[in-house]
Parts: sequence; C-alpha cells; structure tokens
Amino acid sequence: MIPLFDAQCGCLGLDPGKSVPFTEHDLVAEMDRFRIQHGLVRLTPESAYLDLHYANELLYTACRASAGRLIPCPIVAATGGAQPPYETTQIADVLQAGAGAVWIRPATDGWLLVDWMSDALLGPLQEHRVPVLCLERLVNLTDVAGIAGRFPRLPLIFAETNYRWQQALLPVMRRFENVHLSIGSNYCVRGGIEQMVGRVGPERLLFGTGLPDIEAASAICQLMYAEIDEQAKRWIGAGNLERLIGGILR
Repeated sequence: MIPLFDAQCGCLGLDPGKSVPFTEHDLVAEMDRFRIQHGLVRLTPESAYLDLHYANELLYTACRASAGRLIPCPIVAATGGAQPPYETTQIADVLQAGAGAVWIRPATDGWLLVDWMSDALLGPLQEHRVPVLCLERLVNLTDVAGIAGRFPRLPLIFAETNYRWQQALLPVMRRFENVHLSIGSNYCVRGGIEQMVGRVGPERLLFGTGLPDIEAASAICQLMYAEIDEQAKRWIGAGNLERLIGGILR
C-alpha cells in the first residue's frame, strides 16, 4: 500500500448557511475511509476566521485531539510592525506548536507581498525552513515565483491550481527548485503527473485532496493510476511532505 499524507485538507470553518462546522473528527473519519494516514490541516474556508491568534489556537487544539493524525498548518501574516502579533512572535508560536507548514492569505489579512513588507515574515520562515502553502486563488503563480527567487531556501507549496497553468508551472518549477506542487483539487491534468515527474522529478510533487470540499477519491486515483514507478508514488504520496516537515529547524 502507498502511504498517503494529505498536504491539502482543512476543517473547523463554517461555510455560509451552515451552523455546524466540519470538525477534526469528521476529517479523520474521512481520512480513515480513504486510508489516508496523516493530513497537513488548515482552517477552511479561508475567510472563516480573521483573528489569527484565535484561529491558530483553535487549529492547534484540534490537531492535539487527533492523536498525531493531523499536523497543523497555521496562518501567518506580515504586519509591517504596525500591530501584533508581530512576525517573530508568530514564527515562535508556529515552531513551538509543531506546525508542519504555514499558509498565507495576504489580501484577506490586509498585507502586501512586496519585499519591504513581507520580507520580515518570509526571511525568518526561510531561516527555519518552514514550508509555506500558497493557494492559487490567494497567491498567484507570479507571486510564488517572486518569493522563490528572493528566498531560494524557503520551501513553497503551490496548491489548488488548475490544468490551464500547467504550461507555466513547468518552467517555474524547473527554474526554482524550492517550489513544490500539490496534486490535489483542482489539479487534474491529463498525464500531468507523468509530465512533471519526467521534467522536474517526483521529489517536488505532494499528494493532496481538497477535503472536505472535494472527495479524496479523484486525487488518490490520479496518483495510483499514474504511469510512474512505485517509488515515485511513495515519494509523492507521503515521503516528500515528510521530508519537508522533517527539515524544519525548530
């Protein structure tokens, strides 16, 4: 069996019109149904909580209740020194909580990816080798390439991109070795995994699903039926994300 570590899942947020959230227990139950061993989990939907400290504490509590199945991916933001929590405090909390990555949503949290504001956040994240999850609708590929160029030792995970970006993803990933791709929803490129493995290797592809909004079966089938060798599937399924998390300097 190919071990699976979901790089692209979430819980706890309230979707519009719902009064009961999709909890950490719901997420683990779905993971059990699909034999997914671990998940790098964030709060979804991304607009559910605007108070970063409260949101992250909620996430940490949920992950502690999962008996090691869920690894937190908290939100971080550049403050420009204008208000707490300041960057140094955020990163210290992330490391202490055992986070496996962080994610950013600049427009939602009111900050800019320009160097004079974001470098105070991204620089220390690079020092500690903390992977940064970038959802395509929140951090576009141009921004990802810009960050990758400024911080070549900062692992970046690009996720929720669609088939139309394949022609741009290939040269970006060939140019910047710190850019990784989650193959979860909505990446559904015919022969895309095979093309990526052939052009950039399997070491920078990560398994992801899109749970709870998307059924996990499509991402699992996309990986399991890909015409690549079993070792490559193992790296993509769990090994690559385990290596990134293991490389964090705490």
